[in-house]
Amino acid sequence: MNGGCITFTDTGLAANDYGWWYVRNSTIDWNYTGLAANEAGWWCIVNGGVDFNYNGLAYDPNVGWWYVVGGAVYFQGTGLVYDEHAGWRYVVGGAVNTDYTGLVYDENVGWWYVENGKVNFNYSGLVQNDSGLWLVQNGTVNFGYTGEMTYDGIVYDVYGGSAVRR
Repeated sequence: MNGGCITFTDTGLAANDYGWWYVRNSTIDWNYTGLAANEAGWWCIVNGGVDFNYNGLAYDPNVGWWYVVGGAVYFQGTGLVYDEHAGWRYVVGGAVNTDYTGLVYDENVGWWYVENGKVNFNYSGLVQNDSGLWLVQNGTVNFGYTGEMTYDGIVYDVYGGSAVRR
């Protein structure tokens, strides 16, 4: 409404006694599922309404993948986050970092190899990070391995998952 007149061009979040709704052209868009912002933050919308019980990753074609807690984008979220539809993703500042490839440590799940923002459970090989060269098997650092291995034609000695070229 604008000056007592109904407008038919409003788009965004609106609230009433029954919840928060995604409105397009001044009508609730019951088909909208994605993310939308208002003065209180960014929210996960499912079938036109804010889903305050939603926890996990949410995708919007305009803004990508985001980590949502209690229906709101959790901008403080950093680490590995599991979603039943998207799998394990690397989140930085609430956003899935699809540009990142390398090792990621998460205090809850340990060290994992992430490729383009997603844990790659099929990867086995050596991965370099700031702390050295590490043996990754099935996507995770194998700290239990000690022995010799050959990778890309080069022999390495591995001690507790840390690899050193001979």
